[in-house]
Amino acid sequence: MCAGRPAATASSSGASGWTWSCCTTRSAPTPGDRLALHHAMREAFVVLEEAVAAGRVAGYGVATWAGLEEEAFTVEELLALATEAAGGHHHLAAVQLPVSLVMMAPIVQALDGRGPCRSRPQSGRG
Repeated sequence: MCAGRPAATASSSGASGWTWSCCTTRSAPTPGDRLALHHAMREAFVVLEEAVAAGRVAGYGVATWAGLEEEAFTVEELLALATEAAGGHHHLAAVQLPVSLVMMAPIVQALDGRGPCRSRPQSGRG
């Protein structure tokens, strides 16, 4: 999903495929509007949950460079949005953010016991 329009495409055939939803804080309907971004993310999750129900994908994830660092959303908020979209048990299986010398904030925050990596949320996923 980009610019607030949901899209779901399987990267491989069958239910073993994965779909990644892309919605950046910069391509949100109104940049800097957390509520609009959360609504757009939830709508993308609805489409992805429909793809899971149809057997086209087994799960999906979110990859972000800035969404967590800029506090556009938290891992807990993403899990809550996925749960809402699914009407219960969701298939959001991965949240990916870069860990590099360029993007040091998540590492520094984790060392201080805060930020997106402070602890692994209890999502029911292994």
